[in-house]
Amino acid sequence: MRLIPRLPQGNVNVSQASLLRDFALPLAGVAAVAALLYVLLGLAVDVLAPRIPPDLERRMARHLVDGHPLLREARPAPPALAELAERTRQALGTVPHAVDLRVLASGEVNAFALPGGRVVLTTGLLQALEYENELVFTLGHEMGHLAARDHLRGLGRGLVLAALATLLSGDGDGLGGLLEGMLDLGGRRFSRAQELAADQAGLDAVAALYGHAGGLEKFFDRLGDEGSGGLAALGRTHPEAPRRLAALEAAIRRRALPVAAPLPLRLPRL
Repeated sequence: MRLIPRLPQGNVNVSQASLLRDFALPLAGVAAVAALLYVLLGLAVDVLAPRIPPDLERRMARHLVDGHPLLREARPAPPALAELAERTRQALGTVPHAVDLRVLASGEVNAFALPGGRVVLTTGLLQALEYENELVFTLGHEMGHLAARDHLRGLGRGLVLAALATLLSGDGDGLGGLLEGMLDLGGRRFSRAQELAADQAGLDAVAALYGHAGGLEKFFDRLGDEGSGGLAALGRTHPEAPRRLAALEAAIRRRALPVAAPLPLRLPRL
């Protein structure tokens, strides 16, 4: 018998499977499960957030946000400003608890609502406003978010995302990073529908206190004017000023609200 050398037909020491595929398939499965959980838990948050009792929300706020440096730096609003905020809250009649208005010394032009009835205005915003009507609109807008519990929806979805990220990565700092991001001055974003609804609350407040809608068109003109400085910065965190102005003008026409001269804004020294 003649020996004819041949290469082996197979090699049990070499895997025929693709390592990349073996890694990618389980990873894709985990990502799909995580995405499904996020969607389902996010929907649950949207259902549960409006049902959280105000007392429970205040207790949650004490644990989640009150110890943050941003809230510690924000000082209580001067009495005249706090009184105007309370008049705005009463005029709306939709905020489920008292509003804790604070002023933050910051050149950034911004305003935001946080759990527990916290509303924070920056000194940069207060210096950029020209009319009292604009201030009432801003307060009513943020209180509209409080009444709709938009801040709780955002917090709840953020907590879900942080929990999933912690579960997948094993990094226990995810929650701390979430709270930092939530309270970052540039980090708050609401959906287009939430912003438009909050604008309607702002309009309700102005109409209830002054009987007209004067001053808002100039407010939104300056919001959308990138070259104006001041309120244009607020337009970057509360975007689509032309769309929002168009929605407000439609509401003003629909409600037949008069448009009169707005009141100049006179604030105590901040």
